[in-house]
Amino acid sequence: VKDPLNSSAPEEAAIGGAKISYHLAFGPSGYIPKGYDNELGEMLRLINGAKKTVRAQVMTYSLTKHGKKSGKWRDLDDALRAAGKRGVKVELVFADWAMGGKADEDIKSLARAKNVSVKISSLPPYSKGFIPFARVEHCKYLVADGVKAILSTSNWAPDYFLSTRGAAVVLEGAAGAAPLEDIFGKVWNGPYAKPVDQAAKYPPVKKI
Repeated sequence: VKDPLNSSAPEEAAIGGAKISYHLAFGPSGYIPKGYDNELGEMLRLINGAKKTVRAQVMTYSLTKHGKKSGKWRDLDDALRAAGKRGVKVELVFADWAMGGKADEDIKSLARAKNVSVKISSLPPYSKGFIPFARVEHCKYLVADGVKAILSTSNWAPDYFLSTRGAAVVLEGAAGAAPLEDIFGKVWNGPYAKPVDQAAKYPPVKKI
């Protein structure tokens, strides 16, 4: 394996006989192994370079830094809105754990942006009651144009990218992105993902 395994020197592989390349990225700035790419930078690169589609599924989404009462972190939000403005079809799925708090208006606002559609995934609860850290979609991936993708350890909130160690795998090649496109399609068109209701007051789901 190459070291550093970055966007300038990716590793090649094959999926079903089709060639792909992959490399690693880390965060936050200041804690990235020498020579490796920045996780947030790579995600923004894929969004900013998209021509047709951006599809992503993430557990939570927020523009507010933990413990801060003012100021918004807009790196991802701005990139997604800009993609929509230039004609890219942006489709996002967030888990219902993202709703019922301060992030609601940020998510609703993003869902009103041009060419941006947002759905909230809510899995049926366990028949015997709430189970901590279960019955929630915990995915963290993004696919651009069906040919590039990033799988990350970070939810889409400033603390994850700015003050928490994170790691990601970046894939380039349709064969690598296809399984994620398939997963996304099943969720997007499935029974548990519903469009954001701009008029609804979402109750919090997470109890711990």
